[in-house]
Amino acid sequence: MFKNMCMSSPSCSSTAGSDSSWSTTMKMLSTRMNRRFPRRHLELLCVVINMMIFTGVALARLEEDD
Repeated sequence: MFKNMCMSSPSCSSTAGSDSSWSTTMKMLSTRMNRRFPRRHLELLCVVINMMIFTGVALARLEEDD
């Protein structure tokens, strides 16, 4: 599940690859956003979204354990 979290950043794009439709969508979004935003802002946005997803999943798992 976590391998699909940050395909737009180059560091973990190699580990993802099972979901090709998601990666193509992220590529389209990144190329469109690169015209408006610098690449650093795009990667920072990706990191923020990943942290939100990760904390959401962690909280959901903690609630299931109770």
